[in-house]
Amino acid sequence: MSRLDAKILLLSLVLLTALAACRPADPDRGETRGGTAIRPTAAPTATEEPAGPMAEYYLELSLDADAARLTGKERVVFPNHTGGPLDEIVFRLYPNLPQRGGAMAVRDVTVEGRPVDFSLRAENTSLVVPLKEPLPAERDVSVELAFDLQLPVVAEGYVLLGYSQGIWSAADAYALLGQLHEQENNKQAAIAVYRQAITNEQLTEQERAAFAARLEMLSTP
Repeated sequence: MSRLDAKILLLSLVLLTALAACRPADPDRGETRGGTAIRPTAAPTATEEPAGPMAEYYLELSLDADAARLTGKERVVFPNHTGGPLDEIVFRLYPNLPQRGGAMAVRDVTVEGRPVDFSLRAENTSLVVPLKEPLPAERDVSVELAFDLQLPVVAEGYVLLGYSQGIWSAADAYALLGQLHEQENNKQAAIAVYRQAITNEQLTEQERAAFAARLEMLSTP
């Protein structure tokens, strides 16, 4: 090997060593930098989005006409517009009211996919779902449940729930948010609509003023 070839080989080795030193350490290979083990940093957590203007219901229902039985799965995305944290969510089970004549049994209740121990109140017409962590204002939570509903069969007259006059009716045949929650959700939905209306240039000035007045009344504590 000539002296020139030796110098080129030496420069190549120095360059490769420098490049290796600049390469980031790979923590998956147990590499270190400066004697300190390099560990991967945690992935950033997603920022929580504000709650939607109103509750969302998703239903999956199946009717067994021969047995007069309705089975269902339900998911409710509940936005907390009450102005403060909540440690429970209350649903109404209207089929269990005496005047409705049904028999509704709830099972498999989860909050954000985690099973919870629910309770019943008001003679089984209210379902109370506890929250393991308080739900802050203007955040939402997903509640899922399954239920079995025995429907009444009426020979005469017409009923809103059950079978009558050759028709199956299933009004309010699932868990509905309690009145307090629903009223606040409806209020927030109206506020969102009015806020859009007052900036709608297709409306007349008088119409926008009317929506502004309604918005002011709803926004006043």
